[in-house]
Amino acid sequence: MIYVVALTDKNNFRKDVLPTYKSNRKEKRKPIVLGAMREHIMKKHNGVMWANLEADDVMGIMATEPTVDEERILISIDKDMRTIPCNLSQDGMTVEQIPEKIANYNFMIQTIMGDKTDGYDGIEGVGIKTAEKLLLKYTNCKLSDIWKIVKGIYKEKGYTQKEALQQARVAHILRHGEYNKKTGKVKLWTI
Repeated sequence: MIYVVALTDKNNFRKDVLPTYKSNRKEKRKPIVLGAMREHIMKKHNGVMWANLEADDVMGIMATEPTVDEERILISIDKDMRTIPCNLSQDGMTVEQIPEKIANYNFMIQTIMGDKTDGYDGIEGVGIKTAEKLLLKYTNCKLSDIWKIVKGIYKEKGYTQKEALQQARVAHILRHGEYNKKTGKVKLWTI
């Protein structure tokens, strides 16, 4: 068994999409040992860090890369990992397969409700229960069909299509084919 530990780069493409992304964390002091810990992980624990990406994106890309005779399991308690079609373990013991349609549905839920912890709002006043209620009957639909519904909900709530797309791009965890490892360029999410 081989493991890797994904780390977040100091630069983050989401801040180009939404300048206020994670700005709610600016006042919080980072742990004093963070630099030393990151260096230790990179040297001793198969650390992986790619330019302009958060650890979530590194995991999303690695989990969705085509492999031959290799099972990849993403291990994380982060709810955002449920937006990636992958084998996911949230406890290190059990593994759940997240099919692409369910991952896409979860991504659209995240787009509607936002993530206050990460500093993007989604639709004001819409939490997980309301988002699920709005999209429940679309769990087996293609992403393009769910996206049409989501854009309609944004419009109905007084938002622009540009705002809806901005929230989706911030919510989207990258998958294979959406990042160039050589240049550090991200292919922003679109349908």
